[in-house]
Amino acid sequence: MSDIIGDKKKEKVEKMKRLFLLALTALILCTPVYLSAADETPSDTAVVTKGETQITISGELRFRGMYEHNVTDTINDGTTNTTRLNIVGYSTPAVYNVTNNGGTNYIGRVTNGSYVLGSRVISNGDDHASWYDTRVRIGLEAKVSDEITAVVELESNMGNNITDVYTWGTSSGATGSYQAGNAKSGDMRLRQAWIQYTGKAIGVKVGHQPLVLGNGIFYDHSTDGDDAVFVFAKPTKHFTIAALTAKLKEGNVNTADDTDLYSLLGIYTSENFNISGDASFLNDQSFNDTTSKTHLFNFGLRADYTLSALTLRGDVEVQAGTIDWNVGSSGRFKGWALLTGVDYKVGPAKLTLEYGYGSGQAKDDPNRSDIKSFANSQNTEEPGYAFVYDYHVANACTGLNGVTSGSNLCNTMYIKGGVSAELTKTLTGELYGLWLRAPQDTYMYDGQPSKDIGWEIDAKVAYKIAKNLTYWIEGGYLFTGSIYDRVKTETFTYTNPSTTPVATYEYTRDNAYALRHGILLTF
Repeated sequence: MSDIIGDKKKEKVEKMKRLFLLALTALILCTPVYLSAADETPSDTAVVTKGETQITISGELRFRGMYEHNVTDTINDGTTNTTRLNIVGYSTPAVYNVTNNGGTNYIGRVTNGSYVLGSRVISNGDDHASWYDTRVRIGLEAKVSDEITAVVELESNMGNNITDVYTWGTSSGATGSYQAGNAKSGDMRLRQAWIQYTGKAIGVKVGHQPLVLGNGIFYDHSTDGDDAVFVFAKPTKHFTIAALTAKLKEGNVNTADDTDLYSLLGIYTSENFNISGDASFLNDQSFNDTTSKTHLFNFGLRADYTLSALTLRGDVEVQAGTIDWNVGSSGRFKGWALLTGVDYKVGPAKLTLEYGYGSGQAKDDPNRSDIKSFANSQNTEEPGYAFVYDYHVANACTGLNGVTSGSNLCNTMYIKGGVSAELTKTLTGELYGLWLRAPQDTYMYDGQPSKDIGWEIDAKVAYKIAKNLTYWIEGGYLFTGSIYDRVKTETFTYTNPSTTPVATYEYTRDNAYALRHGILLTF
């Protein structure tokens, strides 16, 4: 019977996949359109060559200094865990046999009294980190004609495909008695390389390009990009429709073990009202191992309306599909997310009130086959709605493989309020406060299950030194909640005549913060 049910599930998934791909093919063949996902506006000081083909060269130099505290383990350096023993009401020495949460076993015989069995450091060492880094971007845009544009952009790197910086002092090539420094830093890799053709009725953009769907709640690859094909058209002045396919992972070229993204998109824009939506299918043929497969559908709908100084905005994302953990074991995607906000302009200031919610899965949920957490795919190089919680510390999300991971709106609810303002023609500022809570119980380390993530305050000040040259300072302070608790003291009490101890715990945690300043030149 279970085999029959399993076969029916597989048939249903295959039918959904065929229908989705059929719709995608029809859209491409009939009225495809383009969604501008993450293009960046070139500097107004970029060099433009003369001639039939216009070549625009642009770039940027960015230097930053970072300081972090308690972001790796949310506990002060040198914090210890102490194991204690209480013996109560025995007329003769009592035998004890206890194991602490670190796995150490203590066995012995003692008389009535209170004892310290052991102590161990539970912090991860020195959690005061500071460094400087550099990002370099050099871009070239070739406008061959009104219909054809090509872009190539190089970005600095540290020998991998995900960082956009190199850290100062990580290379050495000096000789002599003091062999430090005197070395080239980092390397350059392709961030963008694409061709775009825009005809009268149809257009296409092919190559490696930054991608983000909507507000990026589900999918945000805007920093490093993907290899993708966009097909697009604009049937009316206000309406755009598009289709894309992106190759996220290529396994063996002769094996069905790739990861691909397919999306259908529609956008309507007007003077004060905009609405857009997408239906996306992420097909992973080798999640975790060769027998694990993911067939994830994400449906997003978002809109915004502006009335004078007031803007209302919203975004809802709903997920479906299946995940085959291995042969004979499968589950369903049941996650969803919501983002709503109100912005109000008062002179040079903008007041913001925002609510975000991403479904979650309890860390101790016995049913781990179904994915109740909102599944997403995010970049790791830029902060999201919170500078510390959504950028530096471990968050409340339980990932697909059962470990605490993920980012953005996954097992997280927040209310954010604050203000951004143009203080002068050259000075801008931002100040926000957030209340954070987990929809489902979780814990980061060895505390009790909780929904309390904490509170955060974020701020940023930017000063325009000269044209295209800006200096800024930004930071955040997270007042950690009980999901970050660590066991500081565990006490085992034997009370005559019981031979089984009662364990009690005392918890501790510390707040986390990060501060960064930098200077950016675009050209």
